[in-house]
Amino acid sequence: GQIIFELIKPRMDLGEQVALSFDGLKAVPSSFLNAAVLQLFDLFSLEDIRSQLRIENSTDYINDMIRRGFATAEQRDASKAKL
Repeated sequence: GQIIFELIKPRMDLGEQVALSFDGLKAVPSSFLNAAVLQLFDLFSLEDIRSQLRIENSTDYINDMIRRGFATAEQRDASKAKL
């Protein structure tokens, strides 16, 4: 996951769109998604991530894991905003 993050981040820093394909994969460990995608929330807004990162060829299982990760990140950001 960290390697994927290190490929995605510089492109997003430049404002480019990035496609992350899960072609051929039925599932991935949550640790992979945490490293590859969810740590982007430490650096980019949810709006930036949604507009720049495209998930392709994903299964319902992977999509659900990503959605839950996004929801957790949104809640964390909302909690920070209240402080």
